[in-house]
Amino acid sequence: MRSHGVPSFPDPNSKGQLLLPQDGSIDLSSLQSARQACQSLMPGGGSGPPSTQDQQKAVEYASCMRSHGVSDFPDPTVLSGGFTVNIPPDADPNSPQYQAAQQACRQFNVLPGG
Repeated sequence: MRSHGVPSFPDPNSKGQLLLPQDGSIDLSSLQSARQACQSLMPGGGSGPPSTQDQQKAVEYASCMRSHGVSDFPDPTVLSGGFTVNIPPDADPNSPQYQAAQQACRQFNVLPGG
């Protein structure tokens, strides 16, 4: 992704989750282009858009995170090759509150690594 025009694309965290910053450092059109170029490297081969069920689970995950104290957690961005979950720029994924929210909402997480 970084070599295809998204220089600030993050590595997955220790749980295998890919959380994109929501601070404007990633341009969505560049992300879409890079995603198409790297599709074969994605889990499952990037087999097209997510199912309606996976999209709904991702929205429920975001809603659950908000209800568990991560108040500005956004809904996912749906792209043609999948979707991304963006974390708020001021959120600390390592904080106890964020970790507790992730644990409480794990049944809705459709990302690789759960």
